[in-house]
Amino acid sequence: MLHFHGLSDARHAAAVAGPPRTTPLEQKRGRRTGNLDREGKVWSRARVISELRRLDREEQHTALTDLIEAGQIALVRAASEYVGGLSRARTLAGIKLSSGRTKAHKTPHTEESIIREIRGRQRLGQPLGPTQVPQHLYSAARYRFGSWPAAISAAGVTPKEFRPKLVKYTRKKIIDVLRDAASSGVDLTRDSLARLISIDAVRREFGTLADALVAAGLREQLAERRHGAKLWDRERLIKTLQDRAARGEHTFTPGLFRAVQLHFGGAREARRVAGVPSPVDVRMAQRREAKKAQKVAERTRRRRRFE
Repeated sequence: MLHFHGLSDARHAAAVAGPPRTTPLEQKRGRRTGNLDREGKVWSRARVISELRRLDREEQHTALTDLIEAGQIALVRAASEYVGGLSRARTLAGIKLSSGRTKAHKTPHTEESIIREIRGRQRLGQPLGPTQVPQHLYSAARYRFGSWPAAISAAGVTPKEFRPKLVKYTRKKIIDVLRDAASSGVDLTRDSLARLISIDAVRREFGTLADALVAAGLREQLAERRHGAKLWDRERLIKTLQDRAARGEHTFTPGLFRAVQLHFGGAREARRVAGVPSPVDVRMAQRREAKKAQKVAERTRRRRRFE
């Protein structure tokens, strides 16, 4: 909405197609039936039972928490809608809950079992971050060892193997990222660059983003930015509102709206000072002109008819 008139306009400029059109009946049916799966197939009672049997044959757990962790949320919803619940669906599929998982929860973890599970995850290449392991394992590790890092050390896993690598933003690293972004066509605004680099690191090393762009040899690209890294003030806002009104643009972008709130207290006062109409005023004027033209045309038709 900031750079285009809407999502369809943005798709047109990017030359990409939107989602397939559906009729209102299809949309209503899709909301009512519990969604399609990732392949676009419709769920049914028979398909829910068949899917549960397939998972059971592949020795995968079909308990509610297991299905959610495996990303089978659509199957859980379909079982609730078409069969009356996941438990009933398992009964119709002839599946009994595996006692292994339920006992694992009921049986307290020992230090040996915790170490064994951590090492097993390491062998399988599974993540070992404290927010990436099962909650029962994390809680048991903290209870038995005092903390998760202590349990990791007891299992013989070095902290570097599960801690995320921290990027060290030096001046050279920041300059390289900015130059790569410029060559890739990024508009070099703060919001765009925040997805590629830490803005706090840029300010720590250079003071401002504009100074960092100049240090990277991107002075020309900085000058070509939409606002040229300038701060908003009342004079610039008035000039911007008048220029936009002259182009027929009477609405505010999100950044312009925030600046207007800060310097004028609201859109109405800003438009009054700038001497520009609001979108409502423009629409009302257009309607009045249209009605006036319609009346003139009607009088002309009547006069010609009597003549």
